[in-house]
Amino acid sequence: MQRLFNILWSQNGQVIPFYFEVIDQNQWILQFADEYFRTFLSQYLSFEKRISLESDNAPFDWETIHYLCNQLNNERILENLQRFKKYYDEENTHSAIMFAFGAPVRFAQYTGKFFLVMIDEIQYMTEYIFHDQNRKQKSKSL
Repeated sequence: MQRLFNILWSQNGQVIPFYFEVIDQNQWILQFADEYFRTFLSQYLSFEKRISLESDNAPFDWETIHYLCNQLNNERILENLQRFKKYYDEENTHSAIMFAFGAPVRFAQYTGKFFLVMIDEIQYMTEYIFHDQNRKQKSKSL
């Protein structure tokens, strides 16, 4: 999947690749939503701005993401940042994860481009993602 990501990124065509690897580590769903959304935004911005990601494909921090989004001058994308931050700050886990997962569809509408979503180790989503911050209740429906 990583190779397919690199091929699509290099082609710089109408398909924007999004590769996300679910790690085998206990995570609160809000942290997972943050990581997922930042990774999506980082890869999208990397593609649009032709900026290489770190060698380990680590997502950009929020400050860098906001700066790069401002350069695109797309109000709808900036509104997405604010809306996700609102859900995150309120610890609204359901809205945060649903909003993060819906990002590729929304951005396809905003940009007119297609997204290929590749999630590696997807089976870990029901094993290591927890609804509660104390990591007691697994998110079995992800």
